[in-house]
Amino acid sequence: KHWRNVGLAFNCIFLLFGSVIQLIACASNIYYINDNLDKRTWTYIFGACCATTVFIPSFHNYRIWSFLGLVMTTYTAWYLTIAAILHGQMEGVKHSGPKKMVLYFTGATNILYTF
Repeated sequence: KHWRNVGLAFNCIFLLFGSVIQLIACASNIYYINDNLDKRTWTYIFGACCATTVFIPSFHNYRIWSFLGLVMTTYTAWYLTIAAILHGQMEGVKHSGPKKMVLYFTGATNILYTF
C-alpha cells in the first residue's frame, strides 16, 4: 500500500509538470505566429481550453477533442502539401539523414517526446 501511494504521488507530480511544460510550449509556439498577446496570456488561453477536458470529464468531451485533433492534423498536412506544390523547393536546400543507427533512434525518440 505504501508503494502504491508513492507511485500515485509520483505520477500526479509527473503529469502536473508535464502539462505545465506542454502549455508553455504551446504558448511559445503560438507566440511566434501571433505576437499580439504575450506568452503568459497565450498560456492562460491554452490552459482554459485544456481545462475543459479535466474539469468536465466525459467520454463525449474526449471524442470531440480527438475529432478536432484529427481535423487539425489533416488540415495542417494538406496545407503543407499544397504550399510545397505551389512554392516548390528553394535553391540550395540540402537534406540529410542519420548516418548511424543511434542517430536514427535519437531522432525517433525526439519525435515521440514531442507529442
